[in-house]
Order: sequence, then C-alpha cells, then structure tokens
Amino acid sequence: MTIEIRPFTLADVPFGMLLTDAEEWYHVPADWARLVRLEPEGAFKAVVDGIPAGTAAILAFDRLGWIHSMIVQREFRGQGIGEALLRACLDFADRRGVPCVKLDSVGGVERFYARQGFVEEYPSWRLLADGRPGTPKAARMRPEDHADVLAFDRASTGLDRGRALRALLADDPDRAFVVRERGRVRGYLLLRRGERRDPVGPCVADPDDPGVAADLLASALAISEGRRLRMCVGGYHNVALRIAEDLGFERADHSTRMSRGTPFEESRACYAMISAEKG
Repeated sequence: MTIEIRPFTLADVPFGMLLTDAEEWYHVPADWARLVRLEPEGAFKAVVDGIPAGTAAILAFDRLGWIHSMIVQREFRGQGIGEALLRACLDFADRRGVPCVKLDSVGGVERFYARQGFVEEYPSWRLLADGRPGTPKAARMRPEDHADVLAFDRASTGLDRGRALRALLADDPDRAFVVRERGRVRGYLLLRRGERRDPVGPCVADPDDPGVAADLLASALAISEGRRLRMCVGGYHNVALRIAEDLGFERADHSTRMSRGTPFEESRACYAMISAEKG
C-alpha cells in the first residue's frame, strides 16, 4: 500500500463533500471552496494506490493554527493515513512558525492525537435551535462597519482572523449584525447558509456585558424563521452556554478541544466560534 499526500484543490471539493456528508457535518460546497481559497498550501488529500482516501487541512492565524476537516474514509482507517495527514498539517505549522496548534477531536479519537503531542483542554459544544419570528435587537452590519469590526475582533481575540472574516462576509453580507455604543463596536455576529443547519458564528462581544452577545444571538434567531441553526461554543465559556440555552439553543453533542505547543488561552469575548474548522 502506497500513501501519497497531495494538495487538496478546488477540483477535490466533490470528494470533500462526500466525506463531510458521510460524517453529517452539514457542509456545503462553498464551505470547502472557501477553506481552499483561505489556505491553499494547508489543505491536503491522502491518496492510497491512486484512490482518494482522506482529507485534512490547517488554517493559520498568526500565533495559532486550526487543524480541521480531518476525515479518513472508513474502509481505509487504521492504516496510518490519518497520521500522515496530521503530519502534513503539523509540518505546515512548523514552516509558518505557528507556535500553537488546536483542533476538535471527534469520534473518541483523543488517544490518536495524544500520541502526536496534543493535550485535552475542554469540551467543544454544538448547540441547535430553530429560528423564530421576531425583531432583531442588533443593527445589520454594513460595508462601512467592516474595518471597525475586524479591528474589534483582533483586539478581542488576540488574533488576526481578518482573512477568514472577510471571506465569510463576502459570502453572506446580508446576515451579519453589529452592536455599537457611542460609535464604538461592542460586538458582532455572522450567520450563513448551511446544509440542513445554518452556522451561527463567530459571535464576539464585550465579555463584561453579556447582554450584547444575547442581543446578537436573539437577532440571528429573529431572521431565521423556518430554518434551523447550529453554533459551536467552547466549554470554558459557561456564560455563553447559559445565554444560548436561555434563548432556546440545546446542547446536541460535543467534541474535545485539544492543543499542541505553546499554550494559547482563548478569549471570553468569543461567545461562538467561527466554526469547528476555523476556530
């Protein structure tokens, strides 16, 4: 058996969809295409004797890298393919000089990642809710808000996530909210179309004023009548979990957040992740 690690390109999006559909990850082709465009050198495909067998990718935010989309087809598991894909991602992080790498371990494979130096941090929750009619409490984000929102995100998270946020805003510009007070951004939320569930996130807001996050999440629900929503919340953030549950979100399942390298503490301003694959 010969394992080759090749670049995952836009031509591989149908294969990526085959994998995420099998895992019920609710991706759409635009999600895969966006990930390839964001980090083309960090997306990988495993090929075994000429047959596509798995994927993995990494997205770098200066001091932090997120490994995501790590899937090996069931008939190829247990043959070292996952380790080869993970190594490709870690080598990418080393080349970029990224000191900390994180991921969400699903399917109870924590021991696999632990063998590669990852340590467990906390549960990473998926929460579900149905949209309901209402009046948004936050203002719709406008193009002239984008620069201030990106600056707010950078100051709040300690990371430059601008590439990912600009890509999301380009895809769904009309489903974004912002809260300002006296002209200053106090929080924002992005919502996009998904397969069966619309992903909510990121939601970044003043950690000392949870009411801002509550207004943003309520606004997402208010424009989503007849649609189902899904959001990812780090288990370290009990306030975010409480706000979401008070608004009708229910915990569905969780993965395990794991990290490797220099510790990086995630901000309590992050009430919801961008997504599990983008942190």
